[in-house]
Amino acid sequence: MRFTKFTPKTNPAAFSNDQQRSVRIVGIRIAAAEVVAQVETSPLVIELVEPHLQDEDGNGVVSVGESAKLIFQLRNRGGLAGRDLRVVATSDDSQVVITDGETLFRDLDIDGHSFGGLTPFPTVSFVDSLVGARESVVSARP
Repeated sequence: MRFTKFTPKTNPAAFSNDQQRSVRIVGIRIAAAEVVAQVETSPLVIELVEPHLQDEDGNGVVSVGESAKLIFQLRNRGGLAGRDLRVVATSDDSQVVITDGETLFRDLDIDGHSFGGLTPFPTVSFVDSLVGARESVVSARP
């Protein structure tokens, strides 16, 4: 066997055209008429892009008794295609209610964008007993 590894150090072709991602194939060997190797790629990196709340009356303020959709896009910046993607919205604030907190997305190729989920976006509202103004943190993670 001539080569036992294919890495960015041993072969420039291991890099993508934009030089941002690479593949490493190491431990290449023939065992019982099969080629065996360990393959490593750049990790999957999914970004949540342009998150915003779309409230019912469109004034940009979520009031008690009103709900808002948490709208966002996903972008794949990693070295692998994203499969079976889901985003879960949560809040540590006991005054925030999140329904439909899990959104499923179509598969995303490398450098791909998603402009909508396969399931509804999360809905955010406040408990009815909330009085006054409040700033709350709602997190969404892929």
